[in-house]
Amino acid sequence: MPEFEEVQPQTYHQIIGASVIGPLHVIKDMPCQDACAFKTLPDGFGVIAVADGLGSALKSEIGASSAVNAVVQRVDEILNGKSALEDLSEVAKEAVFSARKALEKKSIELQCELRDLACTLIVIVMHKNSIVVAHIGDGAVIAETHDGLKLISAPDESSEYANEVSPITGKDWEQVLRISPQTTDVLGVMAFTDGCQRAALRKTQDSLLPFDGFCGTLFSYMKEVKDLKEAEEDIKGLLLSKKVCENSEDYKTLVIAFFNEVGRSNAQ
Repeated sequence: MPEFEEVQPQTYHQIIGASVIGPLHVIKDMPCQDACAFKTLPDGFGVIAVADGLGSALKSEIGASSAVNAVVQRVDEILNGKSALEDLSEVAKEAVFSARKALEKKSIELQCELRDLACTLIVIVMHKNSIVVAHIGDGAVIAETHDGLKLISAPDESSEYANEVSPITGKDWEQVLRISPQTTDVLGVMAFTDGCQRAALRKTQDSLLPFDGFCGTLFSYMKEVKDLKEAEEDIKGLLLSKKVCENSEDYKTLVIAFFNEVGRSNAQ
C-alpha cells in the first residue's frame, strides 16, 4: 500500500516562544528565572502565559514555571468542550487565580515562604481573532491589527521605586491585577518580559509605543513560518543576540502568535 503523509489539522493560531538566560546570569551560572507556556486548543481557542521570577526571591524560577503551567492547564480545563465564548475576561481572571493557588500549594510542598516564589504574570486568552490579557507586573503585550501595532497591556509603572514590581505572590495581588478590554480583529500577538522591553517599546513624552523595527519585523517573520521548532530556535537566537542583549542583560522571554487565514476568515 502507498504511504500517505499525515495531514495535520489546521489551527487558528501558530505559537512559538522561548525563555533565555541573560549574559550576566550565564557567567554566574544562575538558573533561568523566566518561564513561558502556551497551547492551541480546539475550536479556535488558545492560551499564552509568561512569567518573570523576581531576582530577590530565593526560588523564583520554580514560581515562574509553576505559574505558567497552572495557567495553561486551567484554561484548557475551562474551555474543554466549548465552541464559543463571548467574554474571555472571566477565563483569563480564573487562570490568574489558579496560578496563585498553585504557588500557594507549591510553597507548602517546598516548605518555603510564598514570597520565595515571587514572579510577575501575563495571561493571554485567545478565541479566533479576539484576545483578552490579564497582567500582574512588568513585561508587555502587543497586538498586530488591521489598524497597526497596538500596546494591549503595558508594564506596571505604578511603583514609586525604580525596578520594583508587584508580583502575583504579594498581598495586594488582586488589586494590581489588570484585565484588558477584549480586543478583536487581531492578526498576531506577542508577550514578553521586561528583558525585551527596551528592544520592543519606545518611550515618548506621554506614553510607550510598540517599536515597528522589532515588533513589526517579528510579526512579518511569523507569517512565513513553516517549521515551529526551527522558528523557536530562531527566537532563541534573537534573544541571545548581541543587539538585543545590548538593551538588557536580564533574562528574556518572548512568545509570539500568528492568527492564520482560517482564523481570520471564520471570525468575520
